[in-house]
Amino acid sequence: MSERPSPRLVRWIFAGCALFSALSIALWFVRPPPLVVDQAVLDDPRVRDRVVELFARRVGGTYDSHNDPDVGRVLQKNLVARAHGLVTIDTNRFGLREWDYPLPKPPGAVRVVLLGDSFVFGTGAESEDRPGAHLQRWLRERSGREDIGVLHIGILSWDVVAEASYVRRQLSLLQPDLVIQVSLDNDLDDAPGVRGFGAVARYATRHRERADAIVRAEFPSVHMGLSQRVNFLCAGHDAESRERWEAAERAVWRLATEVERAGGKYLHVFRWPGANQKARALIGKRLTDEQVAFLSTAFCLDPSSWVAPDDIHWNAKAGREVALVCYGLIVERHLLPTLELEQWDEASEAVARIHEAALTERSEALNSRPKLDALLSLEDLAAHPEEGAHVYGGIDGQGLVAPFASVSLQKPRMATSVRLRGQCLERPEIDGATVRVSAEGVALGVFEIRAGQSIDASWPLPTELADARYLDVRLEADDYCYTGDDLQQCVVMRLLSLSVE
Repeated sequence: MSERPSPRLVRWIFAGCALFSALSIALWFVRPPPLVVDQAVLDDPRVRDRVVELFARRVGGTYDSHNDPDVGRVLQKNLVARAHGLVTIDTNRFGLREWDYPLPKPPGAVRVVLLGDSFVFGTGAESEDRPGAHLQRWLRERSGREDIGVLHIGILSWDVVAEASYVRRQLSLLQPDLVIQVSLDNDLDDAPGVRGFGAVARYATRHRERADAIVRAEFPSVHMGLSQRVNFLCAGHDAESRERWEAAERAVWRLATEVERAGGKYLHVFRWPGANQKARALIGKRLTDEQVAFLSTAFCLDPSSWVAPDDIHWNAKAGREVALVCYGLIVERHLLPTLELEQWDEASEAVARIHEAALTERSEALNSRPKLDALLSLEDLAAHPEEGAHVYGGIDGQGLVAPFASVSLQKPRMATSVRLRGQCLERPEIDGATVRVSAEGVALGVFEIRAGQSIDASWPLPTELADARYLDVRLEADDYCYTGDDLQQCVVMRLLSLSVE
């Protein structure tokens, strides 16, 4: 038998309930009015910047989009001690990992720009271990001047076009006395944009019409999940590759020309292990020898210069050695004529050991033949991951094709046609979409998407491609549907095989 509660306990319960009710009624009448923010307030750039700053503090991503589609992205501005891999980074008001330098440049000051991607940014390195930190200190110490600034302008996964565009479009404000641009063997890749608040996207802002069909040298491993790590984007043997070399060359030449027209100097440092001379002949073909330098293959592939055994970015040792090479070349070539700098034996030795050694390296021949065949088969990629070497972009490990796909195939001497086999998805919302097929930029034909139907089509090769050794075959669709857990993947069909016959 349970005991009845005491009268005193009952009184306490009733008193508590009454107090709670009274407080609830009081709070209802004294509650603050709803927050109403006028659009004019949100349009105030000071308010907008404050809101962005508050959001940036609460997310883990580090990137912000840039209005220039060639640039794609920078870092979020004014970050303080933000975790980035193994180090923390600070950023300035421009979204760069650098101090908040003034624009325009103060009269009489000397400014050097180190321009590049993750190597210049300093992935895995402390700020003070990057090349520009050493170079600035030495230039100041050895000239007796404190108005010398060396700026790191570099964002992870920028390509040559993004780098050159970013500096060229602010050149009259930045006013560099010397631009040292560092290029490397993934600089023909698309520069990705930003997804969400701070995360790297799977699309390139330069080609938004292609949806998520990004093109890059490591596409087989990064986007197809294959052990075949690279394709032949840098080989220069077909239209996709040649177009990217040519775009990079135009960007470099225009930047170099405009820097020197404005009274500065330009130096291009090639970090293309095994292919320095090839890159020089393609990207730097209009540059003079005084505008060119190299980092030797031995230096690039020396693990003692890497951040980690699986990360080839420059560590503290490499940062100092790159700075020594830059200092030695500045003195030898009089790249900063307003400064009185004496020769430094350690810097001269670094120039000989790292730059001059690269001049005698055997470089990959310009007409080398990639190891490709005439067939891309996607029906059993698990057993044949080497098939991924054909794909520049736009096809995933299941053969799903994005609105743009680019594939490289060998063309047999007697081949007369291109054949495509595929399967339309059970997605009637894109019925009637058309896919244009081209080879080396020459239109071959069009086919139509119909839900659930098989595709087996071929098109004759035009006579102007009779002597081609390799073909870049592109598939370009005018519509697509979404798939994936987050509906962020854009697809047109499933490709089974593509061949030159």
